[in-house]
Amino acid sequence: MAAPTQLIDIAAVAPEATPTQVFFGWGASPVGDALIAWDALGVRYLSLAPKHESDPSHELSALWPLSSFSENQNKATLLIEAAFQPNFPLPIVLQGTEFQRRVWRELVSIPFGQVRTYADLAKQVGAPTAARAVGSALAANRIANLIPCHRIIKKTGDIGQFRWGGAVKAALLSRERLSQERKH
Repeated sequence: MAAPTQLIDIAAVAPEATPTQVFFGWGASPVGDALIAWDALGVRYLSLAPKHESDPSHELSALWPLSSFSENQNKATLLIEAAFQPNFPLPIVLQGTEFQRRVWRELVSIPFGQVRTYADLAKQVGAPTAARAVGSALAANRIANLIPCHRIIKKTGDIGQFRWGGAVKAALLSRERLSQERKH
Protein backbone atom coordinates (compact mmCIF):
# COMPACT_ATOMS: atom_id res chain seq x y z
CA MET A 1 0.00 0.00 0.00
CA ALA A 2 1.30 3.45 -0.86
CA ALA A 3 2.06 5.85 1.97
CA PRO A 4 -0.62 8.41 2.63
CA THR A 5 0.11 11.53 0.67
CA GLN A 6 -1.50 14.81 1.54
CA LEU A 7 -3.66 15.83 -1.41
CA ILE A 8 -4.92 19.40 -1.61
CA ASP A 9 -7.91 19.41 -3.97
CA ILE A 10 -8.49 22.67 -5.84
CA ALA A 11 -11.07 23.20 -8.54
CA ALA A 12 -9.58 24.79 -11.65
CA VAL A 13 -11.53 28.00 -11.06
CA ALA A 14 -11.14 28.26 -7.27
CA PRO A 15 -9.50 31.42 -5.86
CA GLU A 16 -6.56 29.36 -4.57
CA ALA A 17 -6.00 28.08 -8.12
CA THR A 18 -3.69 31.07 -8.59
CA PRO A 19 -0.96 31.01 -5.96
CA THR A 20 0.48 34.35 -4.89
CA GLN A 21 4.08 33.14 -4.65
CA VAL A 22 5.53 30.14 -6.50
CA PHE A 23 8.98 28.77 -5.77
CA PHE A 24 10.86 26.66 -8.31
CA GLY A 25 14.15 25.02 -9.08
CA TRP A 26 15.95 22.35 -11.09
CA GLY A 27 17.43 19.13 -9.84
CA ALA A 28 18.56 15.71 -10.92
CA SER A 29 16.04 12.88 -10.82
CA PRO A 30 16.74 9.19 -11.40
CA VAL A 31 15.51 9.69 -14.98
CA GLY A 32 17.18 13.00 -15.84
CA ASP A 33 16.61 16.69 -15.19
CA ALA A 34 13.54 17.76 -13.26
CA LEU A 35 11.89 21.12 -12.72
CA ILE A 36 9.73 21.45 -9.62
CA ALA A 37 7.42 24.27 -8.51
CA TRP A 38 5.62 24.63 -5.20
CA ASP A 39 3.85 27.12 -3.00
CA ALA A 40 2.73 27.25 0.63
CA LEU A 41 0.15 24.51 -0.01
CA GLY A 42 2.43 21.98 -1.67
CA VAL A 43 3.96 20.75 -4.91
CA ARG A 44 2.10 22.08 -7.95
CA TYR A 45 4.41 21.06 -10.79
CA LEU A 46 7.11 18.49 -11.48
CA SER A 47 8.39 18.20 -15.04
CA LEU A 48 10.88 15.67 -16.34
CA ALA A 49 12.08 17.76 -19.26
CA PRO A 50 15.77 18.28 -19.97
CA LYS A 51 16.97 21.56 -18.48
CA HIS A 52 18.18 22.99 -21.79
CA GLU A 53 14.77 22.31 -23.42
CA SER A 54 12.70 24.17 -20.87
CA ASP A 55 12.34 27.79 -19.82
CA PRO A 56 10.82 27.77 -16.33
CA SER A 57 9.76 31.41 -16.43
CA HIS A 58 7.75 30.79 -19.61
CA GLU A 59 6.29 27.43 -18.50
CA LEU A 60 5.30 28.51 -15.02
CA SER A 61 4.04 31.99 -15.88
CA ALA A 62 1.80 30.39 -18.53
CA LEU A 63 0.24 28.29 -15.76
CA TRP A 64 -0.02 31.08 -13.18
CA PRO A 65 0.25 34.45 -14.96
CA LEU A 66 -0.70 36.43 -11.83
CA SER A 67 1.83 34.75 -9.54
CA SER A 68 5.31 35.90 -8.61
CA PHE A 69 8.20 33.43 -8.93
CA SER A 70 11.33 32.86 -6.88
CA GLU A 71 14.05 30.33 -7.51
CA ASN A 72 15.08 28.20 -4.52
CA GLN A 73 17.62 25.62 -5.70
CA ASN A 74 18.35 24.16 -2.27
CA LYS A 75 14.74 23.30 -1.46
CA ALA A 76 14.12 22.18 -5.06
CA THR A 77 16.95 19.67 -4.79
CA LEU A 78 15.50 18.27 -1.55
CA LEU A 79 11.94 18.10 -2.92
CA ILE A 80 13.02 16.37 -6.13
CA GLU A 81 15.03 13.85 -4.15
CA ALA A 82 12.02 13.19 -1.89
CA ALA A 83 9.65 12.95 -4.87
CA PHE A 84 11.51 9.90 -6.16
CA GLN A 85 11.66 7.99 -2.89
CA PRO A 86 9.09 5.21 -2.55
CA ASN A 87 6.42 5.98 0.02
CA PHE A 88 7.68 9.47 0.81
CA PRO A 89 4.63 11.65 1.25
CA LEU A 90 4.76 15.23 0.02
CA PRO A 91 1.79 17.59 -0.10
CA ILE A 92 0.48 17.71 -3.66
CA VAL A 93 -1.89 20.35 -5.03
CA LEU A 94 -4.40 18.77 -7.40
CA GLN A 95 -5.67 21.55 -9.62
CA GLY A 96 -8.02 20.58 -12.43
CA THR A 97 -11.52 19.52 -13.31
CA GLU A 98 -13.48 17.26 -10.95
CA PHE A 99 -12.89 14.27 -13.26
CA GLN A 100 -9.15 14.97 -13.54
CA ARG A 101 -8.81 15.26 -9.77
CA ARG A 102 -10.74 12.01 -9.29
CA VAL A 103 -8.37 10.22 -11.71
CA TRP A 104 -5.29 11.73 -10.06
CA ARG A 105 -6.48 10.78 -6.55
CA GLU A 106 -6.89 7.19 -7.74
CA LEU A 107 -3.42 7.21 -9.33
CA VAL A 108 -1.82 8.13 -6.02
CA SER A 109 -3.35 4.98 -4.48
CA ILE A 110 -1.58 2.64 -6.95
CA PRO A 111 1.27 1.01 -5.03
CA PHE A 112 4.87 1.65 -6.00
CA GLY A 113 6.00 -0.91 -8.58
CA GLN A 114 2.50 -1.86 -9.76
CA VAL A 115 0.67 -0.94 -12.95
CA ARG A 116 -2.96 -0.69 -14.05
CA THR A 117 -4.55 -0.36 -17.47
CA TYR A 118 -6.47 2.67 -18.70
CA ALA A 119 -9.64 0.54 -18.51
CA ASP A 120 -8.85 -0.54 -14.92
CA LEU A 121 -8.42 3.06 -13.89
CA ALA A 122 -11.64 4.09 -15.65
CA LYS A 123 -13.52 1.43 -13.64
CA GLN A 124 -11.85 2.51 -10.40
CA VAL A 125 -13.03 6.11 -10.87
CA GLY A 126 -16.57 4.98 -11.59
CA ALA A 127 -16.50 5.63 -15.35
CA PRO A 128 -15.97 2.16 -16.90
CA THR A 129 -16.47 3.35 -20.48
CA ALA A 130 -14.23 6.40 -20.14
CA ALA A 131 -10.75 4.96 -20.80
CA ARG A 132 -10.02 7.73 -23.34
CA ALA A 133 -11.15 10.42 -20.90
CA VAL A 134 -8.84 8.84 -18.33
CA GLY A 135 -6.03 9.11 -20.89
CA SER A 136 -6.82 12.81 -21.32
CA ALA A 137 -6.72 13.32 -17.54
CA LEU A 138 -3.33 11.60 -17.44
CA ALA A 139 -2.06 13.87 -20.21
CA ALA A 140 -3.14 16.91 -18.18
CA ASN A 141 -1.12 15.80 -15.14
CA ARG A 142 1.61 18.36 -14.41
CA ILE A 143 3.11 16.55 -11.42
CA ALA A 144 5.32 13.73 -12.68
CA ASN A 145 6.02 10.73 -10.47
CA LEU A 146 4.11 12.08 -7.44
CA ILE A 147 0.90 11.61 -9.42
CA PRO A 148 2.17 8.39 -11.02
CA CYS A 149 0.50 8.41 -14.43
CA HIS A 150 3.46 6.34 -15.65
CA ARG A 151 1.86 3.36 -13.85
CA ILE A 152 -0.96 3.24 -16.40
CA ILE A 153 -0.40 1.01 -19.41
CA LYS A 154 -2.42 -0.31 -22.33
CA LYS A 155 -4.36 -3.55 -21.89
CA THR A 156 -1.98 -5.13 -24.43
CA GLY A 157 0.89 -4.58 -22.00
CA ASP A 158 2.34 -1.80 -24.16
CA ILE A 159 3.44 1.14 -22.00
CA GLY A 160 1.44 3.69 -23.98
CA GLN A 161 2.08 7.40 -24.21
CA PHE A 162 3.57 9.71 -21.61
CA ARG A 163 3.77 13.49 -21.38
CA TRP A 164 7.55 13.35 -20.88
CA GLY A 165 8.21 10.67 -23.52
CA GLY A 166 8.11 6.91 -23.77
CA ALA A 167 11.76 6.47 -22.76
CA VAL A 168 11.19 8.34 -19.48
CA LYS A 169 8.04 6.29 -18.77
CA ALA A 170 9.92 3.06 -19.45
CA ALA A 171 12.76 4.19 -17.16
CA LEU A 172 10.35 5.03 -14.32
CA LEU A 173 8.58 1.67 -14.64
CA SER A 174 11.88 -0.21 -14.83
CA ARG A 175 13.25 1.63 -11.78
CA GLU A 176 10.17 0.72 -9.73
CA ARG A 177 10.19 -2.90 -10.92
CA LEU A 178 13.88 -3.32 -10.07
CA SER A 179 13.37 -1.74 -6.67
CA GLN A 180 10.55 -4.18 -5.92
CA GLU A 181 12.63 -7.15 -7.14
CA ARG A 182 15.48 -6.20 -4.80
CA LYS A 183 13.06 -6.32 -1.86
CA HIS A 184 12.13 -9.93 -2.59
